[in-house]
Amino acid sequence: MTATLLKHEVLRTRGFLLTIAGAALGLAAVGSALAVTGWPVLAPFGLVLGAIGAFGLLPAMQLALAVDYWRSGYGRIGYFTQTLPVRGSRIFGARIVWAAVVVLLGLIATLAIWFLVMLAAAVTLFGLTPGTLLQQIGEVLGAAYAAAPWLVAVGAPLTLLLLYGYNTVTYYAAASIGSERWLQRLGWGGPVLTWFVLSTAVQLVLLLGILAIPFGLGVTDAGEFGFVPADLLAAMIADTELQLMPIGFVPALVVVIPLLLWRTAHSWNHRVALA
Repeated sequence: MTATLLKHEVLRTRGFLLTIAGAALGLAAVGSALAVTGWPVLAPFGLVLGAIGAFGLLPAMQLALAVDYWRSGYGRIGYFTQTLPVRGSRIFGARIVWAAVVVLLGLIATLAIWFLVMLAAAVTLFGLTPGTLLQQIGEVLGAAYAAAPWLVAVGAPLTLLLLYGYNTVTYYAAASIGSERWLQRLGWGGPVLTWFVLSTAVQLVLLLGILAIPFGLGVTDAGEFGFVPADLLAAMIADTELQLMPIGFVPALVVVIPLLLWRTAHSWNHRVALA
């Protein structure tokens, strides 16, 4: 049954997802064409346009999926969805799995589109040949991997997936909790209000996570990249700038995301209210 639900989600949402992908590719193509001209004003504008197409792709997909999630789960279409002979948490599970696949594919597409835009702009804006650009990218990635192989190969990709995955999980949690009986009378205002409250609460949790872990990633006294001890709370109070990246938000997200998933599944099973 889960496979059937997942297949239905793919078929039902692929239309607007492909439309968004096409729009992103169109922006990137126009931006690349402008960047290739090398004209003083249009070329930099083309690079910006290409960046919008590349880095706006995944957020646009996530937001579109969230709106569809609310409409098909709690709006008029929700009457059909909620009467399916299957537990609500299983319906939610299929939707979150498909959303996770979209996040993964969207990240890959974002990097690929931005790489193509940079290739188009390499000669005219940066005075580089495509081969030189590829060589420089390879050198930067190679140096980063040599300095911190686990961070580059595992840590960075997983952190990106956590950050983007958190957005989708929060959207879905807000849509479900904000559509429960005590907020259902607000219509779409319920999910918006819930998203604001959830986002504020999670930001506080992330801040506590950052302050609770007294180290971050930076350059050690030996001149190597790694974990650097630091009193982040004292630095924040004294308004001191630290040359490191806090990592406490990562374990905080690892805790927050499952909690939001559990609460959303609970809402599907016990607190459904339709408009």
